[in-house]
Amino acid sequence: MVVDRSDDIPSPVDYSPIGMTALMKASETLFSHDRLETLIPEIVRTLQRCSGARRAVLILLQADVPELIMERSDDQEICHTPPVGMETSGNLPVLTLQHVMDSRSPLTLTPERLADHPVAGRDPYLAAVEVQSGLCLPLVHTDRISGVLYLEHRTASRLFHDGRMQSLLFLTLQATVSLENVRLSSQLQQAVQARQQAEDVANLALADLSIFSRISAHHLQEPIRHLLIYSRRLDDLIREQLDNPEARLSLNFIHAGALRLRNLVRDVERYLAATEARGLMIRQNTHGLVELVVNRLSPRFQQTGATIDIRPLPGVYLDQPRLMEIFQILLENALVHRQLDRPPHIRISGERPGMVTRISVEDNGPGIPAEYRSKVFGLFERLDRNPEAGTGIGLAIVRRIVENRHGCITIKNSDLGGAAIVFELPDEPHQS
Repeated sequence: MVVDRSDDIPSPVDYSPIGMTALMKASETLFSHDRLETLIPEIVRTLQRCSGARRAVLILLQADVPELIMERSDDQEICHTPPVGMETSGNLPVLTLQHVMDSRSPLTLTPERLADHPVAGRDPYLAAVEVQSGLCLPLVHTDRISGVLYLEHRTASRLFHDGRMQSLLFLTLQATVSLENVRLSSQLQQAVQARQQAEDVANLALADLSIFSRISAHHLQEPIRHLLIYSRRLDDLIREQLDNPEARLSLNFIHAGALRLRNLVRDVERYLAATEARGLMIRQNTHGLVELVVNRLSPRFQQTGATIDIRPLPGVYLDQPRLMEIFQILLENALVHRQLDRPPHIRISGERPGMVTRISVEDNGPGIPAEYRSKVFGLFERLDRNPEAGTGIGLAIVRRIVENRHGCITIKNSDLGGAAIVFELPDEPHQS
């Protein structure tokens, strides 16, 4: 896809270091995307804008082959679909970029540097094109190279000076971590979808997901540590001179983002552990467990002014920890996704039609449109950007617990005005 930007007027060259407010806003922008389709263009735009380069090119390794994914210049923006092999693009310093990926070290290009650099000095592209300022930034995460970003300005000399480099390196690290997070999330969703579509190999899929859980937790913890360490270091370096509230807010956002990543790891682990009983499989005192959960959430009930109507509930055959987790997730959802003009009201009721136990959790919130009722049970699905909302995994955990017990879960309209989440579990003691 090519976007024509020929009407854009190139900005005059700015040699000043990247300001703290601009740096934090750029970091926040990179951290806000959860899909590659939006993250990749944002990386290229952000690094081009912050660096002052007239051209920015993103190359990612696909099956260990470097491919040109996107490039942006003053007059156009090109998303290569499908990607183009780096060596066949014909408009890149291929030798230099390959050297940077092999060495995993950034490389600044100036006419003086080209004169004595053993690789860049013999690069055909750099010999043919007079590049006054160039910069190659490797994308390295957990000692693994995932690509390289190339920035170029053909007329401005020494654009990528020391005062700007540290900020660009920080943004490159942020971009790399964001790419890795999105990729891991995508891989997790694909693994789950594959398991759902392959019921005939369910046991094997479950074993694979258990292994994937440990690997995912390990890899997701790494970007959390990177963000926390670097943000704290940045805070220590600028604490005394930082008097800009917006910059302080942006720095706090990095900490908040790292905490969100930690919650993602926690909820992914909860999701993958949802098929494992964590106590005796017996018929539970459902009413008593609901009261325990309500008591645990009492600060939230007081904060929102929520009321709850607990009708007589039949016993549910499940282990206590997972049953309490179901009610906690559903009650938290009802308290978070509420109408702002009235306090939440929740009603929990149950019945036993035949050989199953049916539980309904209803609220007076905004409800869930019919076209989204299946989607919300997917991983990382959130219908709005409510700042109180969690990771988008809660209902997926509930569905996984219920379906592991050979039950089912649906969403209906409630006569309270909101949604009714109804789940059914069989009475017979399946081993789960």
